[in-house]
Amino acid sequence: MIKKLILFVYRYSLIRFLTIGVIGLLIDITFLYLFRHEMGLIPAKILSYVIAVTITWFLNRCFTFRSQDSRRVQEWMRYAFIYAITGCIHVLMFTALVYRYPVLHTHPIFALIITAVVIAFINFGFTKYFAFKKRSIAEPSLFNSHQAI
Repeated sequence: MIKKLILFVYRYSLIRFLTIGVIGLLIDITFLYLFRHEMGLIPAKILSYVIAVTITWFLNRCFTFRSQDSRRVQEWMRYAFIYAITGCIHVLMFTALVYRYPVLHTHPIFALIITAVVIAFINFGFTKYFAFKKRSIAEPSLFNSHQAI
């Protein structure tokens, strides 16, 4: 049973991406709860998101998309760009939910999960076709300063 589950996850990049997303969500939740009383809810959410994004970039690079691109910094910049945009959406959705619904302010884990699910599917498409897209040497990149745009 466990072996079949591992083979299933290994076979499909979306499943691998979502599995790593769950790991990222757990990291996000952990740091949100760790820092929320010291920093306040929204600053803690922003910090927890940045930590989770950094860890999931590495895991997605190695496990989901098996990137062999030697231009790691450019790859990370593309990934960070995607997650900065969707991260803003994530934080805005999270903020709207916790201030609109008092129960979500008291239990922010539910707002975090709701926003994470919505953002996960958006991120998969952009990550697969932009951040980890296999590029030829001649193909221009938005984040390659050596090429004219």
